[in-house]
Amino acid sequence: MNFETIERRNCIEPGFSYLTAATGTLMSLSLFSLIVLLGAIQALLLGITLLFSRAHSRLQQYALAFFMLILAYNGFETLNWSTNTNSIAFQFFTFVPIFGLGPCVYLYIYSFIYPQKPARIKWYFLPVWIMLALRVLLWTDVWLFLHGHGLRMHPMALDTWYGAFAEPLSVVYFWIFMVRTLLLFRRFTPANTHLPATEFTMARRWLTAFVWNMAVLGVMWLGTIVMPRFWPAVYYWQYYPIEIYLAFFIYWIAFAGYQQIKIVYIVQQKAAATTFIDSIPEADIQRCMTALEYAMEQDKLYLDPDLTLQSLAQKIQFNPKIISAVLNQRMQKGFNEFVNSCRTGEAQKRLLDPANKHLSISGIAFDCGFNSQATFQRAFKLHTGCTPKEFVQNHLQKQEN
Repeated sequence: MNFETIERRNCIEPGFSYLTAATGTLMSLSLFSLIVLLGAIQALLLGITLLFSRAHSRLQQYALAFFMLILAYNGFETLNWSTNTNSIAFQFFTFVPIFGLGPCVYLYIYSFIYPQKPARIKWYFLPVWIMLALRVLLWTDVWLFLHGHGLRMHPMALDTWYGAFAEPLSVVYFWIFMVRTLLLFRRFTPANTHLPATEFTMARRWLTAFVWNMAVLGVMWLGTIVMPRFWPAVYYWQYYPIEIYLAFFIYWIAFAGYQQIKIVYIVQQKAAATTFIDSIPEADIQRCMTALEYAMEQDKLYLDPDLTLQSLAQKIQFNPKIISAVLNQRMQKGFNEFVNSCRTGEAQKRLLDPANKHLSISGIAFDCGFNSQATFQRAFKLHTGCTPKEFVQNHLQKQEN
């Protein structure tokens, strides 16, 4: 990059700056490039975390992991041209990984509804391998051209021809799977997932946001193809909005990532429990339910803030998997929901007990086994429909009337 180019970029991109490396290479780093760089790093870290984390569904795990890694590559590729770095490494895979984006979105949603992977899953990624093969052939021709051989057509012309059909084709392929995803998502219902109400609501909220963000991305992506056909002056600039959108979408997923990973695990645990409980004798199920009720109503184990599924299993002498299956399939509750419902019931009694007037709401919450005020407020409103303060006020109003 020469200084004339740098001055021109200073006029085009407000906030343009550059770092001088030891070799004297200048790398532009505008505000746009910084946003994309941070987004790409976030996507890379989350993708690697998902790739090597424990999961009940490999399909679900790998679909989201490779989805994030594709976005990470796209971010670094965008950084490559937006900073005029023009690294040859990104020229090898132009319009290759992006063909896997649509299939990853579809398979991620699919894994929430069906426990088994699709029969022809390998065919979904066939375009990725075809485009990779074309890039290999193109670079082989470049090598031959530099050595006095190769095709009659100049490699640059071949690359231009490749980009002319690969870019719109990648958008079309994404939308093929986006339409399939939207149709498939309609099947995400309590009947098809066998989830307790709380977990289903959490998963539904997350997947709805995810799917519609992908639909918005698809529309913006289509715009990058259509706009230059009608307004040639916007060429190159049409990519800025979608890249910024992608960066903030990645931030959102990254910051909410751990919670969403938990939802992934919850869904698979419920699916596994559906088949597991069928192998448990009915007498054992009834004994487990009785033991759970006794442990909460008589022993009040929920008052222990450190209570876990494993410690509860030791107390009532049942396998944790059996307890989890009974809670999920017979009582339609997750472990935390079950324990917090008992804690909420105890909190209601103590809030209305005149002997506890000297205690704050937070103090009662901690005495009932909750380990945070936020968890208590959320659980209390979920089970009663009002906040603890409103619950007390409503009781006082009834007494006055």
